[in-house]
Amino acid sequence: MKKLVSRINISVLLLALLLFVIALVPRILEIGGYLTVDESLWHIRSLNFWDALLDGNFGGTYQMTHPNVITMWIVGFTFKVANKISFDVYNGVDWIILGRFAVGVLTAIGCVVLFYLLNQVLRVGQSFIICTIIALDPFVLAYTRAVHVHAVSATFIILSFVALLVAFSKEKQWPWIAFSGVLGGLALLTNVNAILLVGAAVLTILFQPNDFLALFDRAQKAFGFKWFPRLKLAGIWLLLLVITFYVGWPAMWTQPRYTLSRLVTGVMWGVNTPHGGDVTAEEVEALYSNNPAVIAKLEEYRQYQVFDSPRQFFRGELVYTPGPSFYPLTWLYRTTPLTLIFGLVAFGWLLVDLFRKRLDDWDGRVIYLLVFALGFMLVMGMAAKQIQRYLLPSFLFLDIVAGYYLVRALDWGRNKFKAIKLSPEAFTYTVGGLLVVLFHVLPFVRSFPYMVAYYEPLFGGTEAAKQIFLLGDGEGLSLAAEYLNDSYRDDISAATRYAEYFTPFFDGETVYISPIETYDLEQADFLVYYVREEQRQESPELDAYLSAHTPEKTILLNGTAHVWIYNLSGVSPLAE
Repeated sequence: MKKLVSRINISVLLLALLLFVIALVPRILEIGGYLTVDESLWHIRSLNFWDALLDGNFGGTYQMTHPNVITMWIVGFTFKVANKISFDVYNGVDWIILGRFAVGVLTAIGCVVLFYLLNQVLRVGQSFIICTIIALDPFVLAYTRAVHVHAVSATFIILSFVALLVAFSKEKQWPWIAFSGVLGGLALLTNVNAILLVGAAVLTILFQPNDFLALFDRAQKAFGFKWFPRLKLAGIWLLLLVITFYVGWPAMWTQPRYTLSRLVTGVMWGVNTPHGGDVTAEEVEALYSNNPAVIAKLEEYRQYQVFDSPRQFFRGELVYTPGPSFYPLTWLYRTTPLTLIFGLVAFGWLLVDLFRKRLDDWDGRVIYLLVFALGFMLVMGMAAKQIQRYLLPSFLFLDIVAGYYLVRALDWGRNKFKAIKLSPEAFTYTVGGLLVVLFHVLPFVRSFPYMVAYYEPLFGGTEAAKQIFLLGDGEGLSLAAEYLNDSYRDDISAATRYAEYFTPFFDGETVYISPIETYDLEQADFLVYYVREEQRQESPELDAYLSAHTPEKTILLNGTAHVWIYNLSGVSPLAE
């Protein structure tokens, strides 16, 4: 018996190690060759966070209202250690590789922890397939390959909620509730969007999945429980969240009220202000700590009425806020054929089981995962500021649901066809693994390593998505720089509005064209024109030039044009 238990433990450990490799490898391959939106900001903030910490200026560890503290702890520490061993973490591209590696390792560990949690309530094979789907989700991969907020916070959100669901299957619930509370605190330390987790967790503790199932079972008494023990568990969860939040953020040690007030201001800013909108003086203080350079830039933008125009692109139009259909369409276009199909299977299967009154304990948990995923989508869709990456937690929850029903369908198929001699676990690993490769991995291989360019091929892929969503998070501009580096001398110049993502990889001189400037084609040897610029119609002065000239080079990602390079040699300047 001991040998059997030992063998099982070793096999689970080996599977956990394999899952870590599966998760980590695509997160760290080719991570230094491009830059995406806001990463350079978190590079500086991570360094500033640790500088303030080491100087004893704990209030200075407040860098942004998100607040992304966990990312800054880990990424900033990585930078400081790397700087001691001769890496240049302030300039160049070393910091991109180091920061992304730190985020990749953290989120890969998150996959392993999720595997451990799911093993508490599912078969090992089921847990492994579900976690593999999450590890290789292209939309999740896109942001676990970036120094940013949302992938890290989504990881802690899913871990916290699943730990909560595990607690309800245990006779002794409070240790799992406490663990969930700590993970919830880490989620909130990373992103204020995790405030939605707080409400969901408390409601779930008070009204548990089995209580929901009791509503459909006459043999059980719905609400046949005592409230006080559950209120106590909710109190434990909230207490551990608060302690974690306080201990994890040095700014809370010295100025808790001031820090929290800035967080509240930031939340209201996200709810009420559309992407690219103006900010009040109070919001400037909360978002940018009254940075003089930022304040000067904001004043300049106001003077030239930059904030008066919508900055989002949705369904072929420029809009301030896309509206309630934005996030459902985001999931449909960003998911894979596998998660789309089995996500729909989940809804159908649950409805049949509900109608026939044969829901089991795990069905109750699945319903709660679906409610959280769709509820998160709905609430985020009410805010004025809507960006695709905000939906990452919903992707993770729906991946679990799709993965569970994939394995359930495999179990049904194996039982239906008696000729299959493989054991349930062997059948799950072989057939499930094959389906994951064919319908979850292969669809995004063409996009790698620029995962943010992936869109669902069943709906026309990136080319069709271009008519619906704003493309271009910086991907493709490094390829434009690489082309120019390889084809021309080092002293050439290139003009672009998106210098932040182009300059680190370009050997020549970058001529940055700000949002308040028009292009002067005599300023540079080349024009680097970006897809986001085209969709937003940011440079109407170029219309005549672009329509009359053919680009020297077009950079395609996932089959769709993202960057156009025009050779300006001998070209007359644009007319006033």
